[in-house]
Formats: sequence, C-alpha cells, structure tokens
Amino acid sequence: ASGSCSCSLNNVKSTFCEVGNVCEIEQCMASYGDCNGISSDGCEQQITSTAHCGACNNNCASLPRVNSVGCSGGSCTIASCSAGYGDCDADSSNGCETNHQTDTNRCGSCGMDCSTAVNIASSSCSGGSCQTTCAAPYAKCTGPTCVTDTSSNIAHCGTCNNACASGALCVSGTCVCPANQAVCSGACVDKSS
Repeated sequence: ASGSCSCSLNNVKSTFCEVGNVCEIEQCMASYGDCNGISSDGCEQQITSTAHCGACNNNCASLPRVNSVGCSGGSCTIASCSAGYGDCDADSSNGCETNHQTDTNRCGSCGMDCSTAVNIASSSCSGGSCQTTCAAPYAKCTGPTCVTDTSSNIAHCGTCNNACASGALCVSGTCVCPANQAVCSGACVDKSS
C-alpha cells in the first residue's frame, strides 16, 4: 500500500511512499524532470535545454533537417534549417518539412509558388528555381516570364525574335501587311505603286 512519508528530494514538488517507506516522486518542480528514473536523486534534469525541451529526452536536434535549434517555453524552436529545406508550416514538431529544391508551391523559399506565375501551362521546381512552360500564345521572349503574346506582337510574331516587316501587323502569329499592300525590301508597300 502507498502512503504519505517525509522525504526530501532535489527539485521535487510532491512525493509518496511505496511499501517499505521508499520515497517516490509524484511531481517535479516546474522546469525539472526525473529523466533517469532514479527517485533517490530527485528531479535531476532541467527540461529547458534543447536535449530535454519541455520533457525528458525531447531532443530538438533530432527534428528532421534542422541545422540550429533552441528551446523556448518548453517547445523546440527552429533557428535555421539544413541547406535546401524550410519550416514553411511554422510547426516545429515536424522540423524543416519543405524541400525548397523540388516543392513547386515553395520553390527556393516558403513564399515562392511557381504555379501562380502568369500565362503558364505547367510549372515545376528544380534546384530551387521555378521551371515553367508558357501557355500558347505566350512566350519568354523578353525575360524569364511568359509575358510576350506571340499572336499579336510585331517584334515576336508567332515565335520569339520573328519581327514583322515595317508597317505589317501580327495577326494570329502571322505577319500580314494591310489590305492592298505587300512586303517589298522589308516593308509593306502599296501594290499599285
């Protein structure tokens, strides 16, 4: 039978006695734990370190893909992630869960969503950079984004760097001269002249 006994153990808030008046730990003081399971040395471990954060053996450094960790208020905190990874869900319990090298929704960083680029047909993430395929008739003629409309752009008609003759229009990706005109020496001229 268990009962009450008088004993003094380090960092212990309350105790109880087992048969034979063996003093056992009922509750440790705040910020301490009985991590080795030996009652006679009391609650020997502070549980405010990264090796024992909030509880015995809650080792913050064992979180997945973390580089630097801390312990605050009994919870692990992530100071930095392993190269190429991020803690995008702000849940330290699963470590640095996001692979910035391949995650299309968090490519290169937590806020970079490749799928939100304009005028794209598809997107992926490779090496931490967005890889996009433009939706027709758009193309990447003037930079890394799909902003050139090749169906109507006279400098990039039908494809990048396909300039129409002077005075010509780009209609559905084809250079055309206005009515009654034809291309002559690189310019649209009146056929009757």
